This record gives sequence, structure tokens and C-alpha cells, in this order.
Amino acid sequence: MTTADVTLLATELETSRATAYRLIKLFRTGGTVMSLVDRKRGPEGHRALDDRREEIIRTTINRYYLTRNRPALSQLVRDVQTNCMSVGLKPPHRRTIKARLEDIDLQKRAKRRGETEIMKQTQAVPALPILLSGSNARPVARPERLIYPIFSRLTEDCFYHASLTAMAELVKHGCTTAFDHQYCFPQHAGKRLIDRQFEAADLLGMRFHAGRGGNTLPKSEGSTIPDAMLETTDEFIADCARLIDTYHDADPFSMRQVVVAPCQPVNCYRETFVESAALARDRGVQLHTHVGEGESPVVEARHGMRTVDYCAELGFAGPDTFYAHCWELTHDELRTMAASGTGVAHCPEPVYLVGAEVTDIPAMSAFGLRVGLGCDGAASNDNSNLMHCVHSAYMLQCLKASTRAHPVPPPVDFLDYATAGGAALLGRRDIGRLARGMAADLFAIDTRRMDFVGTRHDPLSLIAKVGIGMPTDMTMINGRIVWARGEFIGLDEARLFAEAEAALATVEL
Repeated sequence: MTTADVTLLATELETSRATAYRLIKLFRTGGTVMSLVDRKRGPEGHRALDDRREEIIRTTINRYYLTRNRPALSQLVRDVQTNCMSVGLKPPHRRTIKARLEDIDLQKRAKRRGETEIMKQTQAVPALPILLSGSNARPVARPERLIYPIFSRLTEDCFYHASLTAMAELVKHGCTTAFDHQYCFPQHAGKRLIDRQFEAADLLGMRFHAGRGGNTLPKSEGSTIPDAMLETTDEFIADCARLIDTYHDADPFSMRQVVVAPCQPVNCYRETFVESAALARDRGVQLHTHVGEGESPVVEARHGMRTVDYCAELGFAGPDTFYAHCWELTHDELRTMAASGTGVAHCPEPVYLVGAEVTDIPAMSAFGLRVGLGCDGAASNDNSNLMHCVHSAYMLQCLKASTRAHPVPPPVDFLDYATAGGAALLGRRDIGRLARGMAADLFAIDTRRMDFVGTRHDPLSLIAKVGIGMPTDMTMINGRIVWARGEFIGLDEARLFAEAEAALATVEL
């Protein structure tokens, strides 16, 4: 690594060159992502507890939390408080328990959880790379501090091959229509990243809705995105208009559509969202952004209201609009969204890596929100298997059922979220279900296998409740079989794999 490389790293991480050198040394010495985490510890500043409560906290953390299958922090807090009350002690506050957890040496924590040496490679899922930390990949810091600087180095070819890789995995597992929120536009990569995504979809024969994202707020004003991926509002709106004019097809059974999708309110100027809504409604296309993934307090501090109300004030809500994530929203905010007709793209699997709350799908269902299902990008999910996400979505809700005010929807509803629900979010009435006059989009699985003994009486619940751990036997899109008998029809998967590996190997990590 050259001096110039270290200088670039320091600039991207907004730190000194000395700190950059220290991080490099830590990584080379430790060999794991956890090596980079600040290991400061000690009781300074923590409120003192009596020895008995300290011992209960320490024992509970060691026995239940420092394991491969650790519970959520909220469960740890409940366990500690219950253990204290059972012996007549006042339960410590959540903040105190969290502080004691953070005091534990992080290297020890990593070792106890089985973290292995980091794999020095990049893998592709919708236009975004992932860093894998052995078989137990876990977030180790705010993602934008580590991931976004890498995004900013990707080339146009990297985005193409990343998109092709993700779409291929989706098709293999029965997905026939994909939406991708592509909001990373490194200035050196140019403006044709969405064009290349359409190219990838065309090669596979996949129906594709491109979410043209963008970020307009500089880091100096509070954005989490590197300035190397910054655009002006005029740039962003102009390219959205170009893409709509070039690719958007509103006819029934169309294979290409465009969605105006500024990244999220915390990373964009107010006028970006106002002008996005105006353009989308003028051109008759859908709107999308990220809402309720931890940014609401920041938005409230800046604008005097949380994200849902802020978006509604800007006109960025309604039956033509859907938000991704929404895991931190209150019930009142969910009711507000339901009243406006705004939908939710629920991505269940990032909770495994990001460690956020499990989205309250039972409440969304009870309030009548429109819900679709997604995989999310590779910054927070290591696969693009939508069928697997159907199973995860249902099982995670069952896991949290005892803490919810509303019952978990039946398994068949989760299949509906992934089919008709997703189609509705995209404004499509010609896909999402099998019926006369609908597009010939379907997948087929031969259930005459040992995997499915005892399940064939209820095929509608099979995917959500039992799960399917293999590719489909056949995937058909718009009447054309694109995947069958383990092969992409007319394509050489080995060649596609080699080309993608070669492209991604050019990225300097």
C-alpha cells in the first residue's frame, strides 16, 4: 500500500494519516474486521452498581449473550432485569446494561462468537459489494464509514456485473420482476449505471424496475455519503428524466420501468424530494426512498419533525410512493402511511447482520398498509434469494410474536407480500398473480422430493413456513423460460461468473 493509498483512506474516513496507518496495522495484525474496532474500555463514567447486580450482569452476558446465536440486546436487558428482580434487587437501567456490554473486550467477544479470518474479496448483490467476515459476518461500525468509501471506488463495469450477479440469483430462486434502488453514483463511474442495469436485466430476460437514486447533501452538512458520490439536485432530476424518456414503458407486460428514488431525506436537500415528486407525477412513474431505518431523530433535529411527517409535508407520500425498511416507525406513523396509501418494501434479512429491530409486520397488516417483500442490497444482506426472504420474514415475526400487540399474519400472506404485494408497490396490475390476462410470470418446483414429505397438502404455506433451500426447477418470465434444469437458457454461467470475478477484482480495497 502506497502513501497515496493511505492518504486516500484517511480522506474517505475523515481522519488523519496517522490514524489510517494505525488502522492498517491493526487489521494486518489481527486479521479480522473486529481488529479495527475501538477497544477502549473501563468503568469510567458509568454509574456504580452493587457487586451483586454487577455479577448478575456479567454472568448473564457471558452465559447467554456471548454465543454464536446471541439474543437481541432487548432480550439481554429483559434477562438481566428479571434475574435481578428474582432475588429482590432493583433492576439496572437498559443504558447501564448496554454500557457494561460495551466494556467487554471486543477481541474476546469476537473470539467467543467464532469470528474467523476475513475473506479478502468483494461479492456482488444489487449494484453493491459486501465484505465478508468469515462465516459469521457481523457489522463492526457504522456501515457508511466502511462500506460507502468502497462504493465510491467502483467502476461502471463493477456495477454492471454486480447487478447481473444479483439478478441471476433472484431468477434462480423464482423472482421474475426486480426493483433495485441504485443510489451510488461515483463521479468517475459516470451516469450510465442504470443503463447498464437494464442491459444486465435484458441479458437474463428479467423484468426490471430501476430506482434511480441519488444523494445531494454534502458531508459538511450532515450527509453519510462520501462527496465522491455527490450530485446536485439538477443533475439528479435531469438524469431521472433522461432514463424515463429512454427506458420507461407503461404498457401492459412491459419489461422496463423507472422509479424516481432519491436515497433518503437525511442525505438529500429538501428541494431534491420536492422536485422528485413533481417529476414523477408529471411523468406518471412511482416514487421511492428509505424511511425509518434509524434516521428519524436526525431528521427531527434538522426539520422539527420525524421522517414520515417530513416526507408527507414534501408531498413524497401517497398511493404512488413506497418506502423501504420502516423498522423504527411508531404505530401512529404506520397509521399515517396507511391513510395516505404509502407502501412499505419490507427487507427481513438485514436484521441478521445489521442487528436492527424486527419490523412490526403484524401492525402494518392490522393498519392496512400495502406491504411488499425485498432482499435489500449487499451492504446488509449476503444473498439475493427472495424465496429465502419469504421464509425469514415469516419466521422472524413468529420469533417476536409474544412481544407484539397484533397477531402474526398467516404464512400465505408472506407469499402474497412477495408477489401481489410487490407488484402493487410498483404500480403493476398485470403481474403478481396467476390469472387469465396476467403476464406469464411463474416458477415451478417439483415437490416429489424428500424435502417436502408431509407438506404437499398446503403448498401456499410451504415457502414461508417450511422454506425451500434450492433453486427452482423452472422460472418463466413474460412467457419465456429463462431458467430450467439448473441452467440459464442460452447463457454460459461459467463465463458470466469469470467475467464478474475479473471485474470485481479490479476494485482496490
